[in-house]
Amino acid sequence: MKKLFPEFLFQGSKGPAVVVLQLLLLALNENSKIIPDGDFGNETAKGVKKLQSRLGVDQDGCFGPKTREAFFWRTGIQINAIPVLDGETTVPEVVAQTM
Repeated sequence: MKKLFPEFLFQGSKGPAVVVLQLLLLALNENSKIIPDGDFGNETAKGVKKLQSRLGVDQDGCFGPKTREAFFWRTGIQINAIPVLDGETTVPEVVAQTM
């Protein structure tokens, strides 16, 4: 099964995995200025750094293995287990309506 999340998401990354990350950051109230558009820009990086600060991991702004592991222990959400369905993942309808 192909996974939605690549090993690293960082500034400049694009796609549905970034949308999911952005939605998670918004839900956790890490940065209300994030727009879930699938483009990992400055505001998403700030949200990741704030999350990393709370999780006690290096604040590099990169959503990589250490951050994902700490995120799992904090939230119980296993990012690595989110699959790509039917070979593709689309932007959730609710998000698409706000874009």
